[in-house]
Amino acid sequence: PALPHVSEVVPGRRDQSPHPELLVVLAEQLDGRRWEDRLARFREYFQVWQRFGFMRMFQMVLSLEKIRQRLLSFPDGERQLTNVLHLAEIIHQESTRLNLGMSGVLKWLAEQRDPKSPRLEAHQLRLESDEDAVKIVTIHKSKGLEYPVVFCPYGWEGSLIKDAEIVFHQQRKNGRGTALTLDLGSGSRAANLIQAQNELLAENIRLLYVALTRAKSKCYLAWGNINAAESSALAYLLHTAGGQQIDDCAEDIVGELQKQVRPKSDQDRIAELGRLAKQSKGTIAVTSLPAASGCTFYKQANTADSMSTRKFKGSIDHTWQVSSYSSLVSRQMADIDQPDRDALGDLFRHLEGNADDWIDPRAHLKPDNIFGFPRGARAGNFFHDILEHLDYTDHSAQALSEPVLKALKTYAFDTTWQDVVCETIAHVLSVSLNPAKPGLTLSSINGEQRVNEMEFYFPLNKITPPNLRAVFKKHEGFDTGGELPEHLGRLTFNPVSGFMKGYIDLIFRHQGQFYLMDWKSNYLGPPIDDYSQAALKAAVAHHFYVLQYHLYVLALSQYLRMRHPGFRYAENFGGVFYLFIRGIDSSRGPEFGVYFDLPKLSLINALGKALIPNFIKL
Repeated sequence: PALPHVSEVVPGRRDQSPHPELLVVLAEQLDGRRWEDRLARFREYFQVWQRFGFMRMFQMVLSLEKIRQRLLSFPDGERQLTNVLHLAEIIHQESTRLNLGMSGVLKWLAEQRDPKSPRLEAHQLRLESDEDAVKIVTIHKSKGLEYPVVFCPYGWEGSLIKDAEIVFHQQRKNGRGTALTLDLGSGSRAANLIQAQNELLAENIRLLYVALTRAKSKCYLAWGNINAAESSALAYLLHTAGGQQIDDCAEDIVGELQKQVRPKSDQDRIAELGRLAKQSKGTIAVTSLPAASGCTFYKQANTADSMSTRKFKGSIDHTWQVSSYSSLVSRQMADIDQPDRDALGDLFRHLEGNADDWIDPRAHLKPDNIFGFPRGARAGNFFHDILEHLDYTDHSAQALSEPVLKALKTYAFDTTWQDVVCETIAHVLSVSLNPAKPGLTLSSINGEQRVNEMEFYFPLNKITPPNLRAVFKKHEGFDTGGELPEHLGRLTFNPVSGFMKGYIDLIFRHQGQFYLMDWKSNYLGPPIDDYSQAALKAAVAHHFYVLQYHLYVLALSQYLRMRHPGFRYAENFGGVFYLFIRGIDSSRGPEFGVYFDLPKLSLINALGKALIPNFIKL
């Protein structure tokens, strides 16, 4: 119903309306609609950034939110607007240079806000306007421009050539013009050198003309008895006037210029400049450079004090660091800041005495099937890259063909593998992941239900290999052959504390439950039977993947507890999938290539208590 007498309500008076409670309800409804509009607009900004990049989104925000108009309404609006535009330009440049996505840009910006981060010259505050700024430009760049006042402090570059190679213009034999010639030491080098120096002097005079004609009101020149300046354009301009004019038709103009200018004393030069200033009728003035000011250096007298180095008497806690699953598993994993890319399999094989280029004689290296596809970290990066950027809901040959071909070229694999890789990826996306969960396939997961390459940190207590082994041994019962606690005894990392860092390949949500997934391109053998559940459990235990995914589950649980207050591990966490890509065939189901585990809540809590300070049970 219409609200009566609304037009008669005076702002600030709540007693005039016969229905003040209706005004409150109406205001709340308006605020709710306005809030929904804001959410819709920012959702659109998010989609534009995700699809077209940061700068397209930023230009859209500038326009729709009227940022320019609003900032310029403030007293220091020009300063604020300049800062915002400068910041957007820097973010765009870095996101393009580093190929950063949305999360990468936010991480980079957070790092740059750290006061301890080094500051680049491009990040310094810009002036609101360059009108009053001092500009330092080259003569070439200043051509065609004009400045109120110009300073030319270094106009005395000589025209002598001391290089072994000389460049000059030589008359063509047919008499039609000249040709640029390079003399590397011919018999005519002396004559060619004279020609080259004459041309260089002419070029220097041209550049001097450009420099002197940039000033609108005043131009300052610095000149004097400067070493090797007797062959410069300024020497030609200032000291060859009147009867001393050099004949431009002379064979060696630079040599003649040197002969005339070099003997001149300071008084001679000042006198000639005075005559030039007098002839200018007040447009030229000659003044001496001001004497240098500043502190005078006094050499200190020798003292008998003996010099000695300071000795460090503090202590450095070498256990505090940023650790990762890779750093715990092997000291030889040099870069803990990078996601795991199945390089550990090659590392363990090397440590156990097998060559890195070991080839299974049962495998066919021709592109007949995925078992012959190259192995190692590059292959892991290749598959991770494809699966990170694909639309899982469309696994047709047409949708897979282009991204697979692009990735093969990017990672320098033979493009004849295209069909085999497309078929393999299609199997990965369409295989049923868990018979107990009908319809649970990656192809049922859209982009809004998944997060790729989620990076995490959590604080870390001081831990040692025996600590980890004790936690897992106390909670034996997970189905990995029963050897994992003893297997953890092989770990040899030094005690560490600080932070635990990692990258989770994929997190997705299906029917209200969250799942964690990791891609594995490990080669276990050429027949698919080598990727049975028993073989997968052995590989997972052997390569310490059980430790890896328990750390990841702990991190994900902490994240979900903060982001979803109603999160309950037993109800909302579905489990862990490790997909061994080479061994997946959708027609054979999840019995081959699909490893699944649902870590016990008691073990996750025990692990959290051992690793995270002030851990609260899930």
